[in-house]
Amino acid sequence: MNTERINWRFLDTGLENAFFNMALDEAIVCAVGRGISPPAFRLYEWSPDAVTFGYSQNIADIINIERCKSDGVDITRRLTGGHAVFHKNEIAYSVVGVIDDQHFGGNIMDTYRSINKVLAEGFNVLGIDAKISHGRLRKCVTGTNLKMAPCFLTASKFEITLDGKKLVGSAQRRFKRLFLQQGSILIGPGSEKITEYMIDNNLAAEYRKLLAERSIDLKSKLNGNFNFNSLKTSLFDSFKKNAGLNCEYEVPAQEELKLTERLIEQRYSSKGWVNGYE
Repeated sequence: MNTERINWRFLDTGLENAFFNMALDEAIVCAVGRGISPPAFRLYEWSPDAVTFGYSQNIADIINIERCKSDGVDITRRLTGGHAVFHKNEIAYSVVGVIDDQHFGGNIMDTYRSINKVLAEGFNVLGIDAKISHGRLRKCVTGTNLKMAPCFLTASKFEITLDGKKLVGSAQRRFKRLFLQQGSILIGPGSEKITEYMIDNNLAAEYRKLLAERSIDLKSKLNGNFNFNSLKTSLFDSFKKNAGLNCEYEVPAQEELKLTERLIEQRYSSKGWVNGYE
């Protein structure tokens, strides 16, 4: 494993639509892979509300795409795996790095554990007793297809929970020598709205009940006594401190932003990408 100190960037790109958010993550992967940009830890938010789904999911079997469009809800496929997520009242994060990195490298579960440990300690500094899951929460509804379950219905090993409920959902993808990990941190209610757009109404009703039991958001837990910017700062400080990295606040490189524009048009806003033709 590489023992050299790596320069990292911390990017806070604020509110953007789903197409930009997903395209920029891929653009960063491309730039890091070409050696023109350092690895990056990024925080971002969503406007308007959006649904993203895992790379291998067939979203047309799960979500009413036309209803999403009519309600002004963006919908796109992620580059990472995992299940469908409704993005509202959350902070999303992504980490793009190299697999042989001494802090975040190793196999997939090594990377999950290392990144989520940093995130959990960022919560802990603020007095939020987040923990790392060492197994799965209760299984999905008996007799249903797990692939149709929303992301926040179950917690995989090394994901972050609060009071035994899922607080952060994460997914990862590997590209030869690189990895991309994306995740959603529930700040307030809203992720349960995924059930309003599910095709199967009976299953949606069951999932809505289970999501209330198995997921949690910070504002509800803290009775609204929560500072959005303090969490961002704490996550950055934890990332920098725990990994012992050279990491500074930066903005995306111009090359990354140009590629993002192309990817939005060619991939993330295209019907072919959303429907799985590409």
